[in-house]
Amino acid sequence: MIYDTLETGRRIQKLRRDRGLTQEQFAERLNISTVHLAKIETGKRGCSLDILIDFAEFFGASLDYLVLGKAADSDVRRRLDAVIQTLEELRKDM
Repeated sequence: MIYDTLETGRRIQKLRRDRGLTQEQFAERLNISTVHLAKIETGKRGCSLDILIDFAEFFGASLDYLVLGKAADSDVRRRLDAVIQTLEELRKDM
């Protein structure tokens, strides 16, 4: 597998937007420049391991997800639990 800076940037951007943060707000929280963050999100620049770890800790995401796009087992389990709960609620309504 190859480190795809564009896909990593897209995942970081999605997580940031899901949190309702602008690039300026997020860059300030991580103490990096907005220009640097913009280059990471557009794939024009890769991340250092230190910044990737900061992103992962901030979002509660795994490095596997940020770098490779692999959902962590906890993410899969959380989604599966939500589906099970929905099905149980549907069963009650029958």
